[in-house]
Parts: sequence; C-alpha cells; structure tokens
Amino acid sequence: MSSGRTVGLSATPAPRAELRLGTVRLALTGLVLLGAALRFTGLGAEPLWLDEAFSWRWAHLPLAELWGAAARTETNPPLWFTLERWVLLTLGEAEAMLRLPAALLGVAAIPLAFLAGRSFAGPRGGLGAALLLATDPLLVAYSQEARGYSLFVAGTLLVLWGTVELAPDQRGSGDDPAGRGGPWLPGLAYASGATLAIYAHNTGPLVPVLANLAVALLWLTSDRRDPRRLVPWVLANLPPLLLGLWWLPNLLEQSTGAVNVGWIAQPSVRRALVSWAALFGPHFLPAPPFLTALLGVPVLALAGLGVLRFGRSATIPLVAAVGGPLLLFLLGFFFRPLWIERVLLPYLVCTLVLAGAGLARIERAGARVAILLLLLLAPRVADLAAWHGQPQKLAWPEALQAVRRELRADDAILILPHVYHWPWAYYAARAGLGVAPPVLGIVSGPPPPAGAPFVEPVDRGLELVAPQELAERLNGHPRAWLLAYKRRGGDPGGLLALLSQLGRLEARDKWSGVWDRGELELFLLVRVRDAPARADPPGR
Repeated sequence: MSSGRTVGLSATPAPRAELRLGTVRLALTGLVLLGAALRFTGLGAEPLWLDEAFSWRWAHLPLAELWGAAARTETNPPLWFTLERWVLLTLGEAEAMLRLPAALLGVAAIPLAFLAGRSFAGPRGGLGAALLLATDPLLVAYSQEARGYSLFVAGTLLVLWGTVELAPDQRGSGDDPAGRGGPWLPGLAYASGATLAIYAHNTGPLVPVLANLAVALLWLTSDRRDPRRLVPWVLANLPPLLLGLWWLPNLLEQSTGAVNVGWIAQPSVRRALVSWAALFGPHFLPAPPFLTALLGVPVLALAGLGVLRFGRSATIPLVAAVGGPLLLFLLGFFFRPLWIERVLLPYLVCTLVLAGAGLARIERAGARVAILLLLLLAPRVADLAAWHGQPQKLAWPEALQAVRRELRADDAILILPHVYHWPWAYYAARAGLGVAPPVLGIVSGPPPPAGAPFVEPVDRGLELVAPQELAERLNGHPRAWLLAYKRRGGDPGGLLALLSQLGRLEARDKWSGVWDRGELELFLLVRVRDAPARADPPGR
C-alpha cells in the first residue's frame, strides 16, 4: 500500500501534501522507541499482584490440562497462559521475565496503530494514532502486567487495520477491496488478529463481531454492492470462525455460570459514561472520577473531529469505539456484568486511532497544534510520573521477609482470603523460607469450583478452611501468622476475636500487625493459656 495514496471516500477532505516516506519512518521509529522506553522502564520493579500471580500459577499446568479440564474453570482462554508457560521454561520466573511478553506486545501495538490510522487517514493520521497509543498511561501500565490484555489490544489493532483494508467501499473507484497490495496481507492481519482476540479474552469475540457489523453497514449503504468485492472479506473470516469453534462451548458455559467474577458490578448509565470518559484522562494522579473524565475530553474531541473529517472512511473504527462499550454495557443486563476498565482497552485504542486521525486533520500548524499537544500530553506526562513515583502493587517481598526473620518450624500460616496464596507461594518459593509450615487458606466467600485443578508444585501444602474450623485445625501450633488483605482497620473478618475466644491465640501486638503496608497486613498470633474476653477493636 503506497503511503502517498489518497484514502477515503468522497466525504474525505482533500489531503494536505503528504509527508516524505523517510520522515514518516523516522517519526514512527522515534515513537516506537519512546513507547518501548516507557514500557520497559522498571518492568520488574513492582511485585506481582494477585492476577499476575495467578498467571504464574496457571502457567505451571501441563498443556493437556491447560487446554483441557482447566479451560472450563478459568474465565480467560488458555492462550496467554500457554505463552507464559513458554516464558517459565525458557526465560525463568522473575517478575520482569513474566511481564516481558506484555511489554513486547505493548510496543508492537504502536506500529499497528500507525497502520490502522494510515489505512483511512494517511500517514499523518497513522503517526497521530501511534503518538497517542505510545504515551497512553493506561496502556503503558497494562504493558507491565503479566496478563493478556496487551495481546488483546494487539489483536484488536490487527483486526482494525485488516478490516479497513479489506472492506468494500473503503477505497476510491477502480480500487480492489484491499488496495494495490492485494487482499492477502490485510486478510492475514484480520484473521490472525481476530483469532488472537478470541483467545486473549472471553469478550474477544466482540471484536470480529463489531468488524462485521461495520462492514455490513458500509455494504448496505453503498451504491456499489458487487458481491465479488466481498469475497476477500468472507475468506478472511473463515479461519477465526473455524478456530474459535473449539472455545465456543466454554464461552457459552461461562457466560452465565462463572463463579469467580461475581465482584464485577453492573454500572448505572451515568457511572458507565463517566468511567468510559475517564479512560482517556489520567489514572494515577489523585483526582475524582469527574475531573479525570473531564481531562479526557480533548482526546474524545479529537476523535469526534476525526469522524467528521473522514466521514465514511472512519466508519469501521467508529463502530468499534462506540459499539464495543455499548455492547459490554447491554450484555451486563442479559448475561453477567462485564464493565471493568481492562475489558474496555480494545475500544480505547480504537478511539485513539480516531483521535490520531483528528489530530492529523487540523489545518494549521503552529500555535494551535502546540496548545492542543500540550493539553494532550501534559496530563499524560504527569500521570506517568505519578505511576512511576509511587508503589502500585502490594509489597509481598517485604511481607515474606518479615515472616522469614521469626519463622519457626511449628508455626502455621493463615492467608485471608485464600486466593492470596498465589502471590504468597510465588515469593515464598523465591525467599527460601527454610522450613515448610502448613499454609491454611481461609475461604471468605464461595469455595472454588469443584473441577478447579489443584496445581503442583505451586499449591503444595495449601489447605482450604472455613473460619469456624480454624481453632481445631490450629491445635498443636503455638503460633500462627495471619496475612490479611484489605483489613482497613479493626478485625479482619472477625478472625482475631474468633481465634482468641476459641483457639486461644492472641495477636502479639493486639490490634496492630507486626508489619503493615497499605492494604496488606501481617499478624503474629501467640497461644495463651487463658482466652480472656476481648473488647471490640478500635474503630468497630
């Protein structure tokens, strides 16, 4: 596809003089290097958080189980865990290595955004999209997580680029549906991107669904409905359709029966709109949601400008950017709530591609563009500085060291809630505790699904207990460590009072833990001869 080609339909304004190919390549290289610097700086500095530790845990499963029985109990497809398994076997288990695939995919998304923007808005639009994606704080943050969201974003951008190139009515008269380069490369991009999206996240099938809706809309409103022009598009849809059939039964089963996503709440219309607009504002600066949403208005305004200036040529990214959040909101009423920040990332990048097109169509350079770039980039710079300047995850290594200093062979370790055994297991294995005390996971909610696999060696020694079973289970242990998450003052789950009254275990430092960092607190419980009646803790 020639970079000097006129793109778009009759609704598209006449383009300005195109940038030289060398200038485009130099600018894109600079943006890729900038995005790489932002994503690789401090890649292994933060401890793993719960979901990342789960990725590590699940990646230890044998491939036959990962793609078999385990796929029915986990609400994310197995592709990401398969990739992480390869990392474990070849690169090791350090935090930076576990996050390396996400960082690489995050960097790869920058030239993909350029291709998606260039396909309908020319090289300037592509560079605008690459700039906005490279510096987006939320995308930078998710590129430093050992989770599959960067894979989801990269697949979405491949779908977007391939769809614009393949869709009928996206080129001027006389062009074939895929431009001068033929349909094979865009078809491959679409097919691979749709397959990646389907196997990156359970909401991934919405990405090719929205692409097909956009193509259908363009087709039905076109005055050149030659069925032969749809052949490349139909052929590109066959591979993801056939490959996605294997995952379809699991997807249907989990659409209503998943038990580990009950914490997601369906938002009101107002809350959904505010949280959607806040995607484009700062995320790590201390600001109320309304102000964050307000700071995202310049990006949304640019996206609107891109739609106005490119008309029908912007149909495909517009349908994805608007239709994705709308479908997620509506599906929450009919199946289960899906509205969380990370599920919206594919539609965030589609909006950024539109905003890049809007940035490219500002007619005059100089002061106007400088002010606009300042409004766009200043909050991003401040947000990225805040993100790098303060801890974002729980301090698991410090908690392990606090235990290691005083751990005895006859101690027991209690973890509340039980799922926080995953990061505990990761850092316990790396800390080398020397002794192997029993680890009890306290079930504070519904128990794990009956078919959930018990993973060795990362779950070795874990025993699930209910709070009322603790006193009997701790007989014979003179001391116990209680690691509690989100205590927020007082007695975590009433456990301190329960253990004092029934198990004769008293918190050594009363209501203060021996170690505290943010939402993670560590208690050392010591057995006493008599269990005196306890007063309610402060603040209760």
